[in-house]
Amino acid sequence: MALKDEMISTATGTIVSTIMRKGLDKLCIYFPGLELKAAKNFVDICKKTSAYLTEKHIPLEQCRQIMDKLGLVFIPSASVETEPELQDLWAHYLANALDPNFEQSKLRVAYMDIIKSLDLSDVRILEYCRRQKTGEIFKADPVIDSTALGISQYHISIENLKRLQLVTVPLAIGAAGVVGDSFIEENNSQFRLTAFCHAFFEACMS
Repeated sequence: MALKDEMISTATGTIVSTIMRKGLDKLCIYFPGLELKAAKNFVDICKKTSAYLTEKHIPLEQCRQIMDKLGLVFIPSASVETEPELQDLWAHYLANALDPNFEQSKLRVAYMDIIKSLDLSDVRILEYCRRQKTGEIFKADPVIDSTALGISQYHISIENLKRLQLVTVPLAIGAAGVVGDSFIEENNSQFRLTAFCHAFFEACMS
């Protein structure tokens, strides 16, 4: 317990530390062997959160209290994440939740389910799309080249992003199904972002 408290003390301010203690205590009832790993993951996310709040010029004493519903879902979900790129998404979400200037209605609980369902290849595709200044339709080849993903990884990621309602793809002539007299299939060689995806960017990637 002493080591856990020491790790928690390095987290960002009293608000996050208090939430963290409550969440980890509940988590460790069921997974005692993961206590320190979960603590370390959460500390890493809190450090990133602190950096994002500094970028926003928001001192800790001005941070608002996190809504209970968000906190109860956030803590056990974020604590299992070990990948830095995915931790960034959790940290952005937490920073916006603490930011008194960020509209609370934009912090949907569903976004946490999305982050849990993303893999690194998915995040790299989303990050590539977010950074593009123009163009509503994204084509496979530039995305694959820019993200250094294999063709198989790209198609698997697009399928997952479709499942999460973050992207949509056009219909193309093929042999997957029949609509009227035409064979119709989805064509992953190009896609566009959904309105839901743009809202996710605002809450979790900026």
